[in-house]
Amino acid sequence: FLSFSLLSILYQRGIYPEEDFEVINKHNARVMTTVNKELEKYVADVMSQVKDWILENVIQKLVLLIQSVETGETVERWQFDIKAKNSNEDGQLISLAKESEKFDREFRATIRQITASVSFLPELTEKCTINIQVYTDKSVLGNEKWGTGDVALIKGGGEHMRLKTLSTSAHQVETFVAYQLKDNY
Repeated sequence: FLSFSLLSILYQRGIYPEEDFEVINKHNARVMTTVNKELEKYVADVMSQVKDWILENVIQKLVLLIQSVETGETVERWQFDIKAKNSNEDGQLISLAKESEKFDREFRATIRQITASVSFLPELTEKCTINIQVYTDKSVLGNEKWGTGDVALIKGGGEHMRLKTLSTSAHQVETFVAYQLKDNY
């Protein structure tokens, strides 16, 4: 879910060229995947670690930052809050089967909202880059791939839009986007 959401955002917001993406069907929805090997590796590496942290029940949220190349300012902040519903006494996530039909419906709704976001988000008029931040419990030790960073909020607070919640029997993902008002560009 998260990798398809990230790739859909990157496509919809024009961060990478259109030819870097292709459409596939997943969970009865048309979603974007990438043919850009560098981007594919980056997202796969991030998602591999995120998956481990989700299973260990130590992740709090994943944030996709869209930042101006020129100024470094964050112009959009896509946040995915991840909450475990079922864990054992040690905090380990209990693996439960997904309710397939409900998951598919919520997955499609979230992807549709990401796609529709271009109708209300300000046009990105400058060259932008991305940064992915993952917030974990303090018990998670850093490694050479993952460092600490600034929260990178929108200057002046910006506007916020909450998207649909995606739920499985094991966890829930609440998504929202914060963005700079057009006057602030």
